Amino acid sequence: MPPSPPSGFKILAACAILCAGLLPACKKSPGPAPSPNGPAAPAERPGEGTGPRPVPAKERIPAPDGVRPGLRLTFYLMTGSLSGSVNGWVPDEEGNFRDAQGRLYSTERKGYSSHGLVQATVVGGDENTIALAEPFYLFNGNDPTPLLKSSTDSLVAAENGGDLWMHPRRQARILRENPWAGAPLPGRIMARTMAWRDEAGRTYQATYIAEIGDASRATYVYDQASGYLLYLSRLTREAPAIRDHSQMLPDSVSYATFLSFRGARQLNLPWLGRPLPDSLRGAEAISYRGQFGLQGPGIAPTLLALAVDFQVSRAGSNWMWLRVRSQTKGSVLPEESNGVNGSGSLPPLAIPPDILAGLAVGQIIDRDPLTGFTVRVFKTDNQYVTLQTDGPLQTTTFVFEKAGGLLVRRVSQERMPATPRNVLVHDIQLAGIQ
Repeated sequence: MPPSPPSGFKILAACAILCAGLLPACKKSPGPAPSPNGPAAPAERPGEGTGPRPVPAKERIPAPDGVRPGLRLTFYLMTGSLSGSVNGWVPDEEGNFRDAQGRLYSTERKGYSSHGLVQATVVGGDENTIALAEPFYLFNGNDPTPLLKSSTDSLVAAENGGDLWMHPRRQARILRENPWAGAPLPGRIMARTMAWRDEAGRTYQATYIAEIGDASRATYVYDQASGYLLYLSRLTREAPAIRDHSQMLPDSVSYATFLSFRGARQLNLPWLGRPLPDSLRGAEAISYRGQFGLQGPGIAPTLLALAVDFQVSRAGSNWMWLRVRSQTKGSVLPEESNGVNGSGSLPPLAIPPDILAGLAVGQIIDRDPLTGFTVRVFKTDNQYVTLQTDGPLQTTTFVFEKAGGLLVRRVSQERMPATPRNVLVHDIQLAGIQ
C-alpha cells in the first residue's frame, strides 16, 4: 500500500532569497529521481482493458483539456535541506577535511527551508509548448500572510507541464506498463490507482506513481479526471563536493520538497486570448530604467539606480519567452532570470488598445481567493490607464499608454512586516523598445 502524504513538515527557517527553477529554492538541490513524464518512462505500446484508451507508440499527447491561457493552478510548497545532514563544506583553518590544494574545511550541518504558495498560470502557448508564470508567495514562519517574493517562469511541454499535469491517457499507459508489485526498487517506476483525499477533504480517483533512484525517491499523484498534479514529494541525498574556497554558502545535499494541490481556476481577463499587440510584435528587447530604495519616517532618502532589461528569446502568437536582466548601481554582477509574457499574464507587458479603452475606474480585473491579491483599474485619463495590484503587504501600480498599449511605468511598494511604516519602493519607466 503506498504511503499517504505527510501530515506536516517542520519549517526550520523562512528563506528570503530563493533559487531559480520550476520550484522556488529547489534548483540548486541535488538532482531528483527522473520524472515519469520524462525519458525514464517506458516506451508506449498498446494495452488492453477498460478505462482511458492506451497511447499508441507514435501518438502525440496534447495538454489536458483544462490547460489553456488563464488556467491557474495553486500549490502549497514546503522545501528545505535537512538539518543534521552534511549540507556542504565550509573553509575552516581548524577543520578536519583537506582538499587537493591543502585547504582545510569543516562540515555545514545547519538546515535551510521555506514554505508558501506557488501559482502556475498559463499565459500562452501552442500545440507543443506552454508558457507558465510561476510566482512564489513566501510565508514567514508560522505567519501565513503571503509575500510575493520571486517568480520562476518556465516553458514546459504541453503534455506534462513540467510535472504539474499528466494527460489521463499517459496516466493509463503508465498504469498498464508499471503495475504496483511489492516494494519499489531502485531504477524502477511503479504505479497504481487509488482514492486520494486532500487536506480540504476532497476525494479524487488518482494515479499514484513512485520512482526510486540510487539516492533519491520521488512520488507523484495525478487526478485521473483533470490530469492535474495533486501531490509531489522529492527526497534526495548526495555526497557534498568541496566548493571553491572563496564561496562561503553551503551546498544543499540532503533535500526535501513537498508540493500539494490547493486549487484550480480559470482567470477571466479582459485581454485573455488576444494575440500580442502590434506594439510588441516583432520586438527583440524592452528596457526599463528607474530607482529603488527604502522610504519611511526618519529614513534619509537613499535611492539607487535600477535597470531592468527584457530580451525576447522566443515568441508565439500570444506569448513571449524572455531573458530578464536586472542590475542596481554599485552591484558587480546583474541578476538574471527567465520570464514569460502573454494574454494570460496579470498584467502583461502590453494590453491591446481597444481593451484599455473599455476599462473603467474601479473595475475588478481579478481577485485571488488563496493569496488575497486583487487587481483593479485604479485610474484612467486621455493618455494612460493604471492598474493596481493590492496584497496584504504589497501594492504595485502598472501604467499603460492608451495609444500602443505598452507598459510604460511600474511602481511597487512593499511594507516591512516588523516596521510597517517603512516601505521598499521600486520605480521603473520604459526606456526603449527594439
